[in-house]
Amino acid sequence: MSGLNESDGNIPQPVSVEADLIDLAHVTHPKKSIPIWVRVAVDDGSERTESGFALGWTKTHVLVQVQWPAEYYKGAREFWVDAERVKRRVLKSK
Repeated sequence: MSGLNESDGNIPQPVSVEADLIDLAHVTHPKKSIPIWVRVAVDDGSERTESGFALGWTKTHVLVQVQWPAEYYKGAREFWVDAERVKRRVLKSK
């Protein structure tokens, strides 16, 4: 992870599934990311629903990307969550 996504600990961070639980040999990656809603557990004990994109998945986990606050901006964060926390969303065309 680049330093751009790191914080000094004052900003609540998303809780992700531990990397060793992901079966990387069986990850499916779509040609185009899929819009989703994700219930994100936060390290301060709270939970929030965020819009984002699914970048890959296994039978039990999804790699999501969401906009997350950093020191003075929002940056894209990628992390794994349990699949039951993810629901597809529809983007409205203009």
